[in-house]
Amino acid sequence: MTTTEADDPTKISAGSRTIRTIGRAATIGTVVGAVLSVASLINGWSWSETFTVVPYVAFEGGVAVFGLFQGRAKAWASWSDSRGGEILLPILGTWLYPVVVVLYGPTAGLPAPVFIAIYLWLAWSILSLRTNFSVLPEARALAKKGPYRIVRHPMYLGYCALWVAWAAEAHDGIGPWLWVALGILLFVYRAFVEERKMRIFVPGYAEYCQKTAGFIPLPRPRRRAS
Repeated sequence: MTTTEADDPTKISAGSRTIRTIGRAATIGTVVGAVLSVASLINGWSWSETFTVVPYVAFEGGVAVFGLFQGRAKAWASWSDSRGGEILLPILGTWLYPVVVVLYGPTAGLPAPVFIAIYLWLAWSILSLRTNFSVLPEARALAKKGPYRIVRHPMYLGYCALWVAWAAEAHDGIGPWLWVALGILLFVYRAFVEERKMRIFVPGYAEYCQKTAGFIPLPRPRRRAS
């Protein structure tokens, strides 16, 4: 697959416009989240139930605004090379969670401390990533600080944890878990595309992958010295 390199000024401009557009749309999502909060309370949701959706939307809006101050990309997400998959599927993966939760309605017994811990993990991840953040799967620079010392994709791990925490309290048969599977699959796809670009364009990323787990921080066996 041929990636869109950032050395072409016209492609850099087009990519920047795309990122800015997505950032503005996600910022609007924050306002939508506030509206959902009020509407959910009117419809009988408790604050703990509202907490499942609104912080997510607000967090994503803030992350997108943060993403407007990105460092220069070495490889952009490509529409032509993936038939739109590198752009559409990550956006779907990001916003599928709040849509599904709202459609299913309130659930009982949501563990607020668990959600708080997940959002703190996500905030730690984005702060550690700094200007290397990408709204779409792109290659910028190698991040190895904070939670990136533990796993290569701590933000995606946090999003997957949100899916699992919600489904564990949905109590609606297998349906929620099918959505969980789809949501996690979309993040795995995004991670796969990112890593393919990072291995090509970012020096040291291949060695980083050998030392650091992808999603789950399992201990890796030490290689014997020859």
